[in-house]
Amino acid sequence: MAKRQSRRTMSVKGSTYRRFKLACEARGQSKSGRLEELIAPDLEGIEDPGPPPPMSALEKVLAKADLECEKARQMMDEYDRNRALQDAAFSPRFTG
Repeated sequence: MAKRQSRRTMSVKGSTYRRFKLACEARGQSKSGRLEELIAPDLEGIEDPGPPPPMSALEKVLAKADLECEKARQMMDEYDRNRALQDAAFSPRFTG
């Protein structure tokens, strides 16, 4: 195995994962080995661009700040939606 872990994650439905796991166990093959076998033909002729350059310390801090700002925006949007619902529910209704 490589000195540095270079695996990446992909998601599949739970039922697909369970069936894939059973199929690999029946073959006596690892899930990662089988997956590599299955997708290799689709990747023929596509060159690996290599890993992206490492982020600087500043880039890491800015990326984390961007995530935190996005979370804060989502929380404020949720608050605004809830407030609008409350205002609508408690506002007096004029029947004219």
